[in-house]
Amino acid sequence: MTGASGGVGGFAVQLAALGGAYVVGAAGSEEGRRWVVWLGAAETVDAVGG
Repeated sequence: MTGASGGVGGFAVQLAALGGAYVVGAAGSEEGRRWVVWLGAAETVDAVGG
């Protein structure tokens, strides 16, 4: 899920995870990736690519 650490993306991560989906969230910082996991994502990827 792109934009997973933002407001709408974070809500989408929560909704998908609660619905039983295996969520992979993209975030541009380490803090953002930790936040996405806390919201329910199973995995994260670096949105910046570096």
